[in-house]
Amino acid sequence: HGIGPALMIAECRALFRALSTACQDLTDVVTKVNNLLFEDLPDDRFVTAFFGVLTLQDHTVTFLSAGHGPIIEYFREKDEFVELAANAMPLGIMADVPFGDPDTFKMQPGDMMILVTDGFFEWQDAKQEQFGIERMFDVIRRHRDLPCAEIIQRLYDEVRAFAPSTPQTDDLTAIFIKRL
Repeated sequence: HGIGPALMIAECRALFRALSTACQDLTDVVTKVNNLLFEDLPDDRFVTAFFGVLTLQDHTVTFLSAGHGPIIEYFREKDEFVELAANAMPLGIMADVPFGDPDTFKMQPGDMMILVTDGFFEWQDAKQEQFGIERMFDVIRRHRDLPCAEIIQRLYDEVRAFAPSTPQTDDLTAIFIKRL
C-alpha cells in the first residue's frame, strides 16, 4: 500500500516488540501501542493488526486482533474451519480504548491458525468473480498435511490460476501456524 503504511507498520511492530519485553500482559501491551499510535498517526489513519503469543509448552495461541480478520481456526480432527471476527477495534483511532481479554486457541495435532489478508479471497477473475473463502478453505484442506510454507505457496498458485489475466490489486499476506 505504499511507503506511508509501511512506515506505520514498522512503527507498530517496533512499539509492540519494545513494550512486550517490559510487560507480559497482552492486553496492556496492545493498549499502550494503541495510545502511542494515537499520538503519532494523522486523524485519517489507523492500523489493523494481529497480536499473538504462541506458547509451545501447552500448544496455545493467545491473541488480540485489532481490526484484522478473519482469524481462521482449523480443527483437523473435525475437519472444520471456524472464522473469528476481530476481537478489538483498529489501533490509533482513539486513546484509552478498553481492549478486552485476549482469546486463546488450544491447538491439537494437525490444527492450524490461519491469518490471511483479503487479497487472497477477494482476488477477482476476468468475470469479476472472487476467489472466495470457500475456495481458499478447499485449497487449505487439500494441502493440510504439507508444511505451512508449501500450503501458502499452493494457495497463491491456485489464486493466480483462478484469475490468470487479472492484476493483483491488494496485498497478499498469509501466516499459518500448525501444531505438528
